[in-house]
Amino acid sequence: MIEAVNTISQWAFEQENVKSIIAQTDPSNIASQKILENNNFLNLGLGDEYLNWKLSKK
Repeated sequence: MIEAVNTISQWAFEQENVKSIIAQTDPSNIASQKILENNNFLNLGLGDEYLNWKLSKK
């Protein structure tokens, strides 16, 4: 899954107007959080009920 998230992120950033990618995870889903961390997503903290993540275009 780490490679899949990396590949789709690269593809998204090749699109003309994409500047960032937002993701959400359940706070108890540690595996998904690790995948996002390994793909350099920044943890923005807890929203209403999910953790919010952001990856910005370099």
